[in-house]
Amino acid sequence: MDTVPATLVTGLPGSGKTALLRQWLAAMPAGERWGLLLNRADAGGFRARLPGGRGDAGPGAGAAADLGAPPGAVETVGGCACCAGKLAFETALVRLLRRGPWNRLLIELDGAGDPPRFVDLLRAGVAGRHLRLDEVVAVVDAETARAWLDDAGPDAQADPDVRVDSGPGGLRGRLLAGQIVAADRVVLTGCGELSDPQGCGALAAVLRTRSPFRRRIELAHAREAASASGEAAPDSPEDWPPLLASGDDESECSLARLPNNGLRRAAMPKRGGPGWIAWRWPAAAVFDRAGLEGLLAPWQALPGLVQAEGAFRTARDWYLWRRDASRDAWSPTGWRRDNRLELRLAAGAGSFERLADALEAGLLGAIRPGPSA
Repeated sequence: MDTVPATLVTGLPGSGKTALLRQWLAAMPAGERWGLLLNRADAGGFRARLPGGRGDAGPGAGAAADLGAPPGAVETVGGCACCAGKLAFETALVRLLRRGPWNRLLIELDGAGDPPRFVDLLRAGVAGRHLRLDEVVAVVDAETARAWLDDAGPDAQADPDVRVDSGPGGLRGRLLAGQIVAADRVVLTGCGELSDPQGCGALAAVLRTRSPFRRRIELAHAREAASASGEAAPDSPEDWPPLLASGDDESECSLARLPNNGLRRAAMPKRGGPGWIAWRWPAAAVFDRAGLEGLLAPWQALPGLVQAEGAFRTARDWYLWRRDASRDAWSPTGWRRDNRLELRLAAGAGSFERLADALEAGLLGAIRPGPSA
């Protein structure tokens, strides 16, 4: 069965999701048909917990006209599609698919939704059988992001549990953090409304490198549309975008394909400084948590290891693993893009290729056999 490519758009109320969807639809290639599935909770429901939210247009017959889409191309569903509204979402999805065929579906998650949990929903059940999620785009208002970062500080937890109503910025701040962590691309809006518009570039740099890992940041300007949906790499190793290794453009990189649709990249700078070894497996791969813990614990003795970070899907949940200053830390994560492990190594660590080969057998052995649920 052919699957329909899908793009998920997240963002707090008032961040500019509707404007972005309208831009994408206006730039849709001639001859293509795109469907839209909008999850927009009512103002008195779950969204009411968000202080300061300006709100987007609510569900109803006017949604298609507001977006410039044909009425038959749009389905709306209320409530929280991540949990209580799951059945309503799947029913609306089936209705929309029956009006196909579609070249792409654009799915908008309500601002108060939980992106990681919703990504899990899109990869399972009805959605998993009919859709191929190839990009998660977070629309982030620049002023909101800067206030959140000022409140959180550089050492605050970057990957919080959005279900806990505490922490920097309260629930609103935690939802924003979850949207950024789960995103393949962040579209930064409202830069012209900042008191210092030139600071938007610096803000983008902070968001790009905020743990875990790196993400693409795109600045949206009032007269310039953000690049169209569907440009992200599909969930297959040969199409993954290049890893940002040490940040040194002079790095020499080698690529290797691995079992279970894995990919390895080793980057060793031509001039001194650190290099990297990085592995990726598709999000469908499931790792054994106990096996990983037994494998990674002794890695503190790896020659030249400066820092290590990994995100793994297990049978229970997704987890982030970090090693810094000889300390291991495991925590639940909102990361959903893929399974990955990245090691930063001093230039004198010896042959990165030989080291990668020595570590790989253990990693492959920690992948659970058979298809994931």
